[in-house]
Amino acid sequence: MAQRSAATMDWGCPGFTEANAIRSQMTGAHPRMPPESDRPPIHFTPGLCENCHYARQIGSDRGSVFLMCERSFEDSQFAKYPRLPVLVCIGYRPN
Repeated sequence: MAQRSAATMDWGCPGFTEANAIRSQMTGAHPRMPPESDRPPIHFTPGLCENCHYARQIGSDRGSVFLMCERSFEDSQFAKYPRLPVLVCIGYRPN
């Protein structure tokens, strides 16, 4: 398969050019993501997990936050990291 030059490459984003690619490499910015200051804050409620006795917040090195269900250690029918928001859960126990 022949390689295409950067000038003719389809970057998958309208208006994205070779100059933008080079600029993003120089600044370390991801070409498809706006700068963090331009992104709106994400606010959501995790449903029942928000005040469940078994829910624990787990933070990653990159700043992401996950909710882990400690009930999953005792019973395999519970997901370790459930999809949020959890609206119905037979293992829910309020704090």
